Amino acid sequence: MHKDEKHMDYVSIDPERVKRVGRPSRSDADKMKTIAWYHALANGRRPAEMINWLPFSDVDPRTIYRYRKGEIPPRRDFLNSRAEEFVDARSVYEVGPCQVPLWDALWGAISSEDIFLANQLMPGAQWPSGMLSEFFFDDSDLAKISDFRAMYRLRKERSSASDFECFVGAIRVTRAWGEMASNNKSIFRLLLNGTMAFPGAVAVIEQFGLREPIRKWISGYLGVGFSAERESQSDCSFFSNERELAYQCEKAEARRMQFGDGLRWALFTL
Repeated sequence: MHKDEKHMDYVSIDPERVKRVGRPSRSDADKMKTIAWYHALANGRRPAEMINWLPFSDVDPRTIYRYRKGEIPPRRDFLNSRAEEFVDARSVYEVGPCQVPLWDALWGAISSEDIFLANQLMPGAQWPSGMLSEFFFDDSDLAKISDFRAMYRLRKERSSASDFECFVGAIRVTRAWGEMASNNKSIFRLLLNGTMAFPGAVAVIEQFGLREPIRKWISGYLGVGFSAERESQSDCSFFSNERELAYQCEKAEARRMQFGDGLRWALFTL
């Protein structure tokens, strides 16, 4: 405590407030962007290998570790470097991995196009009715995710939209519904975790070190605890087992083709 000399009374000092004085903590956006930037530069190298990487020759190991954790921003000369590897990493930092605008999807303004997309793919913040995939998949949740992915691809200029693009699209749909998404946590948690589980999305997310940060964003946005979020993923085998997911998709596709062949045969024999 210290004494206020004018009023001669005692004013307590909040020790937690004192701790907060100084450099403000970095935002989740800044941290995630830096983590992705670092992993773009590392390109699979371990932190110990990055210490000996020539462009980082004047960077101490502790700074490299802090880049990896997203604790400090990239140096300006690194961001502005014209070397090929730094140019590619800057694109990741400014736009997102693979030139897919992940940062805008997570924190940008919601556009009329996002709202239109949400109404088309998740009308009324619910799964669309009348989809056929449930006839071909053993797991009804996986069927819903597969339908979303198929419908998203149909809306793109090219039908080969990557799994990662579909996941980013799911983020936009979730944010477009806003409060309704928060009120329908189970639906949108399944949408986000399910689209993130497909191999193409998982590969990109892990390549850029974003698995845990994105999971935390999902739990924070939907207002569920991070531990509960992780437990919910263990309930669905395809969230964490790529082989099982691929097997289920292949089996469903075989059933779909068999159904189509049978239908064509029936039409030709009328």
